[in-house]
Amino acid sequence: MAEVIAKSKEHKYARQMQREQDENTRHLLDEDFDSIRGILFSQAPDRISPPPIPSTTAPSALNSVPVQKPATDKDYDAFVHELAMDRRAQPKDRTKTEEELALEEKEALELAEKKRLRRMMGMRESDDEDEGRGKRKRGGDDLDDDFLLDEDTLEGLGAGLAQPKDEDNDDDEDEEVDSGEDGPDSESGSDEEESEGDEEDYGPSDEGEEAEEGSVEALAPTQAKIKVKTKRSKEIPFTFPCPTTHDELLQILDGIDDSHFPTVIERIRKLHHPSLHPDNKTKLQALIGVLLDHALYVASGDSPSATILDTIASHTYSLTKTYPIPSAEFFVSKLNLMQKNLTRGLQNPLDEASKTFPGAPELVLLRILGATWSTSDMKHPVVSPAKYLMGAYLGLSRVRSMTDVVSGLYLCSLFMHYEQLSKRYVPEAINFLVQSLLLLVPSAYPNARKVPGYFPLPDFDLLESKLRIKPKKVGSLTPRAPKIFELLDQVTFSEQDKLDLFSMTLELLKWCAEMYKPLDGFIELYDPILQILHSIQSNCRSRLSDTTQSRLDAVVDHVSRLLKFARQARRPLFLQDHKPIPIATYIPKFDAHSSSYIRNHDPDAERAQLAKLKAQHRKEKKGAMRELRKDNRFLAGVQQERQEKKDQEYKARMAKAFAGLESERAEQRKEEKEKRRAKRRAGK
Repeated sequence: MAEVIAKSKEHKYARQMQREQDENTRHLLDEDFDSIRGILFSQAPDRISPPPIPSTTAPSALNSVPVQKPATDKDYDAFVHELAMDRRAQPKDRTKTEEELALEEKEALELAEKKRLRRMMGMRESDDEDEGRGKRKRGGDDLDDDFLLDEDTLEGLGAGLAQPKDEDNDDDEDEEVDSGEDGPDSESGSDEEESEGDEEDYGPSDEGEEAEEGSVEALAPTQAKIKVKTKRSKEIPFTFPCPTTHDELLQILDGIDDSHFPTVIERIRKLHHPSLHPDNKTKLQALIGVLLDHALYVASGDSPSATILDTIASHTYSLTKTYPIPSAEFFVSKLNLMQKNLTRGLQNPLDEASKTFPGAPELVLLRILGATWSTSDMKHPVVSPAKYLMGAYLGLSRVRSMTDVVSGLYLCSLFMHYEQLSKRYVPEAINFLVQSLLLLVPSAYPNARKVPGYFPLPDFDLLESKLRIKPKKVGSLTPRAPKIFELLDQVTFSEQDKLDLFSMTLELLKWCAEMYKPLDGFIELYDPILQILHSIQSNCRSRLSDTTQSRLDAVVDHVSRLLKFARQARRPLFLQDHKPIPIATYIPKFDAHSSSYIRNHDPDAERAQLAKLKAQHRKEKKGAMRELRKDNRFLAGVQQERQEKKDQEYKARMAKAFAGLESERAEQRKEEKEKRRAKRRAGK
């Protein structure tokens, strides 16, 4: 209770100090109210009235010093009234919902496409559209005295009418042709009209068709017209149908440059937002599979476009977040097809015609998969089958050519990207990196049995002379970053390409060492790899370029340092690293002074002290509760006595009042009775 009283006094003192501080602040604000009021009620610069001009007839007014009157309560009330009646801030437009934004984007694209088509057909905008933009409608008596062309009208008329042009200058015409390449959102409408005029000039004959295809030799005089049409075909529409198959997407992209592919996909998604129509959800789900098919189609070409692949990866990621189940079905179907191809190729793995290692389309699909889904999960419906498939590629496929080495190294890099967060050990990747290292550079091991460690090397004895780098030819070459997709299409590989792959293998081994250094078996894993690197270092010394040798030395030093730290951090196992546990005894103990010895006497001193404090706390709590109950009972008794006393006094007052009323009523009845008697006597 003393502690409670002390805390109560402390809080009371703190409240009193805060109240005094607030009073002081309020007094300071009252004293500075005039300066604050000047800021609050300051007028805008354009509303400030000019200072009064002093009159020459009253010179005493110029010399007099103005005296400021003290503010009164009425002035304060007037100031507060002015502040209350001051103009409030106007609310701004509310934040629009996702559905409203999607509808606005769709309407904007449809309106832009409508304008483009009207300009292409040579039609002018209607008067209603002009009025909607705030333009004045022209009447019959309009004298055109305020006729001005705005920017939209100039763009609709075309570049040739918007600027002065010399008819005799041919260079100006070429400049107008180049001005139509501004981009996908160009508003020029004369391009389409001139291209239509060209088609009419060519006619439906065979020669005209050859001219449309761009045959400059067949139609030499019309070379300028063919150039005009080729450049102006880059303008893309604003609206597109949502493709449900890859063939439909190819029809949409026909004649559209690869640089406009992101714009096309973005406009398709805006026009078919799920909130605009119930069927758009199904269309966008099908769009995921269409994009994946297009990624495989692009990757199967000679030079895959990085812009298209990056766009497909970003849109696939965003669509997968919205529709994860359909996206997972598309990815799993592609993985099943890849698994069937691998199974068919493993029937005869040494045949170069059988497909075992993945090509460029499969690698692109695996890369998009890793960028779309979470690769750090222990079990995942999409990533787990992909990992098993990649492990099968690296563990079951046989290396038959340099192309297989390129594909396998890219799979190893994908594995590293997949496991960079979870840091799970992938033995297939390590085995393939060691095999590639031994196949690319000469070492001191004559056959696979002499290689340290337990790495499976089925192709070491078959391909060691076919794929190995010739040190005499690479002495002056510098390693570069290999271009994977270009190497996958090559048939013959130069020494520079082999050196680039060797450098990539070293970097992947260094990356794996950095990632797997927390493992308990890191020493057993990388000790044989370090021996292999030492043998390569000693066998190829002074036969490689300085840059290649420095990279090899850096990897060897890095792995040696990691192994050294791992050995220092490793400790042997101990049988018992704690005090011996005594055997439990079951002999009962008795105490002559207390019958609750087992309960109140604990051999653990800390636990006994804690139990004692808990018991004391319970005892004090019960005592405090008992005292509080006594106080409450006493206060209730005192309050009850006061209430009973008040009730008795009230009853006495009421009884006295009722007694007076009864006496008055008795007198009244007596008088009424006497009156009745007198009336009866007078009647007799």
